[in-house]
Amino acid sequence: MINFLAPSALFGLALLAIPLAIHLFRPRKVRHTPFSSLRWLFQTEQRLARRIKWHQLLLLLIRAAFVTAIVLALARPQYYGSGKAEVVERFIVLDTSRSMAYRTADQQTPLETGREFVSELLMRSRAGDRTAVLLTNSRTQILTSLTDDLEGALPAVEQAATGIAGTDLNTALATVQAMLPQCREEAGIELYFVTDNHQQSWSPAGVQAFVTAAKRPVQVQIVQVGVMSPRNAWIADAQVRPGKAAGQTIVAVDLACSGEGDQRRQLHIGGSSEPVDLKPGGSRRVTFSIPAIADPQKEIMEIRLEPPDSLPEDDVMHVDLSSGGGLRVLLVEQATSRVPSLRPGFHLNVAMEALSRRRRNISVTMKSPGELIPADILDAEVIILADVASLTDATLSALEARVKAGAGLAVFLGPSVKREFYNNGMHDPLHPQDSLFPLPLASATEPADGRPVSLKNIDWTHALFAGLLDPKLGDIAVAQVRRFYRFDDAAISASQLLAWIEDDVPAVIEHALGPGRVLIFNMTANDTWSDLPRRNSFIPLIDRMLTFLGGTRTRQFTADETVAVVLPGVHEEEAIVVEGPDGTPVQATVNTVGGRTFVRLDNVSQAGVFRIIPGGDTSRAVPLIIRPGVADSVPTPIDTELLGSWWAPADFTVVNAASELEQLSKTTHLALSPWLICLACLLLLTEMYLVHRLCPRLNPAVTTMLVSHQSSETVQHTLNHSS
Repeated sequence: MINFLAPSALFGLALLAIPLAIHLFRPRKVRHTPFSSLRWLFQTEQRLARRIKWHQLLLLLIRAAFVTAIVLALARPQYYGSGKAEVVERFIVLDTSRSMAYRTADQQTPLETGREFVSELLMRSRAGDRTAVLLTNSRTQILTSLTDDLEGALPAVEQAATGIAGTDLNTALATVQAMLPQCREEAGIELYFVTDNHQQSWSPAGVQAFVTAAKRPVQVQIVQVGVMSPRNAWIADAQVRPGKAAGQTIVAVDLACSGEGDQRRQLHIGGSSEPVDLKPGGSRRVTFSIPAIADPQKEIMEIRLEPPDSLPEDDVMHVDLSSGGGLRVLLVEQATSRVPSLRPGFHLNVAMEALSRRRRNISVTMKSPGELIPADILDAEVIILADVASLTDATLSALEARVKAGAGLAVFLGPSVKREFYNNGMHDPLHPQDSLFPLPLASATEPADGRPVSLKNIDWTHALFAGLLDPKLGDIAVAQVRRFYRFDDAAISASQLLAWIEDDVPAVIEHALGPGRVLIFNMTANDTWSDLPRRNSFIPLIDRMLTFLGGTRTRQFTADETVAVVLPGVHEEEAIVVEGPDGTPVQATVNTVGGRTFVRLDNVSQAGVFRIIPGGDTSRAVPLIIRPGVADSVPTPIDTELLGSWWAPADFTVVNAASELEQLSKTTHLALSPWLICLACLLLLTEMYLVHRLCPRLNPAVTTMLVSHQSSETVQHTLNHSS
């Protein structure tokens, strides 16, 4: 079977018209005038005319064959020794997340292995098959849509590089699902995931939603390219708070590690360092005291874990020491009881009071929905809704505007919630990602067997849960949930789902709205629906929630989320330049809405400290900290049996890239382009020889010799006849 990698080049066969035109449109015949002295040449002229006729036909065929060979070589034909009757629509997803750059001394990176496999798979694409190539990390990029012309995909695959974002293979599933209607009815569907396949790559609801929506048999193959026993240590989080002494700053650094065996590393911050011993599956907190810093340019401090390991990006973190200032929090709770301890926001208020005594940087204002006015919302940096039934139109508009301007919002559901308000007021079905509430609410329900259930599939690498896997504080996973809401729509990115109650019920949802951040908790803020507020980890969880939601104020982002910053005091006409960590300009989008200037960075490929310079004035430069996606910091491969149960009933297999490459190499495969180029060269040499030796019009020497020979014979015959 023969297949062309670049079938569009076959349109070049139209060039066959060139040699045909040369031979058809010859110069017109000239008028002959008889001359007596040339009468002996008539016989020679007739013989040469017959010779020229078959010679021209031979030249036409050779020139046409030369053009055909060149065009076929450009189409890159491939020969296969065996074939199959069914044509295939093939989707290849190449993981380009940060963990694919895991490098050991004696092995190539997973991405290098993955590029080799994808290139080999593309080269062996059969006639009639169509292939789409996608690159994915926290977002998915379509490299090529379904096509049988793979010429452009090969160099693009070879140039694919890892970024600093984490893995979310469910975004690729959503993209493939949108492309399935383009598939031919008679074709089979193959889906390849070339990935290190670690635990944070998948979510069960996303996989099951794809299998259900496919409505056609799909053959799924996971191609493992990662290291089977990876080890990594990383800086999970760093929190800044004021110290007891005047001007003193406390930095609390959370560390974690994964893999086999303990790790001993050295932690550096500023001029201080401390050795740390890390145990897999646990966390370690190290606290540093930083003296007052007089130079504002030095308020950004680097935290470094040495020596760097196989994933070095998460061994470095930058913190803004000025972020320890007061955080204004607005707590809105439904007035369900006169007893304070029975109100929805009681446990939240107690937790924030404890944090305020320790950190002295939280200012909490409590309001009921009836007391709330737009000015309260516009003055807050973090807004918390605890079992709020509804809001007035004015306060809802103020809330949406404040979040879009960079504030953080936490929503705790509960029995007082009015579904109509959340589904029609806070949720826009036409633009769900631009809504405060990305999913519509269904009814409140209990677990299937009536017994409380624990949280599962918690994203321990997210800033909300980082460090809470500690043996003493890590009791979130055993918290019992007795009641929760279901959602009408599961079409949400897996990166936005931070924890689950059941396989199809989200427990915690993260949502970005412009530069603002939204966290939705599918449980009450008190102990009405769950016992989480009575767990040891509740106060640390609220601490991380406030730090995460207030991150836009401190301009600290991870590469997985939307990087959007509000610049107060910047005029619309001022030119804004963004410099990367290495000082080079970075492309940014600048918008002015309602008198506020927004700066958004898309596809950030570097981690570190960026600088936003308004009007070219470096003294007004605003620092912006970008951290690598921490979802890939635990590169442990997922259990294949568990993953297979999620994919059921699809045809699902997991293969090793090395063994699969070996299997592909055993298939009879021959690239015909070099042979066609050699044939074209041979035809060109043949054409040149024929023109030189056999064409009398272009070779006077041959013509003279033939004419002289024939003329001498004719003259001799005439003389003999006369005598």
